[in-house]
Amino acid sequence: MELMISLGILGVGLSFVATAFPTGMLENKRSVDNTLSTIIAENAVSVCRVKLSHSAIKGSTSATLSDKTLIINNPADEGDLIYPTGSTDTRYGWLILARQPAADDNDYQLAIVPYRKFLNGDPAPTFSSVTVDGTGEKLSSGNKSIGSPVISGADGTYAFVVNLQGDLSGKITAGPAWAVGADGKNSPAIGCYLVRTTIAP
Repeated sequence: MELMISLGILGVGLSFVATAFPTGMLENKRSVDNTLSTIIAENAVSVCRVKLSHSAIKGSTSATLSDKTLIINNPADEGDLIYPTGSTDTRYGWLILARQPAADDNDYQLAIVPYRKFLNGDPAPTFSSVTVDGTGEKLSSGNKSIGSPVISGADGTYAFVVNLQGDLSGKITAGPAWAVGADGKNSPAIGCYLVRTTIAP
């Protein structure tokens, strides 16, 4: 009888331990993503300070954030947008939006989106245009990829897509915005960072 009771207690204990493993693995993945996305974003800021120029941005982005990924990704040096920079075998990289808030100032707002490709052979993700409805809490048009940051073109406020209906994790400025990922799928984005910085002349 005592053996049966002890086996029952052991069984209950083991079931609790077994349910903790998936949760622990998920938390570990989130922790790794958070750490890597911060490192990638810091690396991206360093690259932008060297690779972006006043002539590439001036006059074209004073009103709204616009996609400057191609300016950074010079065809002669395609390793700038991946992490580690110049690596030939990595699933990590980043995308960049930029604007010059005030004319003639060396003051730029950058929105950096680190990503992790789902598979090594996947193409690098790109920004797509979306529209945030009047409430600022839902996408009214464009790709609805779960986990994608939705970045307002007007001021850089952002939130994340939480479901395929386009609901956002918070309230952002309504109107034109940017998202990352294909419609109806999970986004490869693993973070979003806003930075004010100077760049090379």
